[in-house]
Amino acid sequence: MSPFRVRPTVAGAGLGAAGLLAYQVATYKTGAQRRFDLPDPPPPGSPEFARLVSAMARAPLRPGNRVVIMRNGTTLGAMLEAISSAKATIDLSSYIYWPGDIADRFSDALIERADAGVEVNVVLDGYGSAKLDGD
Repeated sequence: MSPFRVRPTVAGAGLGAAGLLAYQVATYKTGAQRRFDLPDPPPPGSPEFARLVSAMARAPLRPGNRVVIMRNGTTLGAMLEAISSAKATIDLSSYIYWPGDIADRFSDALIERADAGVEVNVVLDGYGSAKLDGD
């Protein structure tokens, strides 16, 4: 087979893969911008709430878990409280983790729990935490 026949095939496959990737990125960005306006949301614990959460997460609810509604910045305090009260394991995954007071508070809390014998696992996104230094 001549090299002129192979290269167009490889180039075509590469262009096809690039097109597929561009389509997936465009589809993701479109889906990520969807917003929901729920003027009268169902109360947590109700069957309607369970159906809503399952539909929005595209996954079934599992027994034994609990859901707490948090709005307007109450999440970080609740996360720090949960870290401080952990007895066995902590699994933290974050896209954005920048240097500053909040990151220092999280790091201190995680270190304290690790020193107390709690297994601490942290996964940070390389792009979202790029501002961190090696320390």
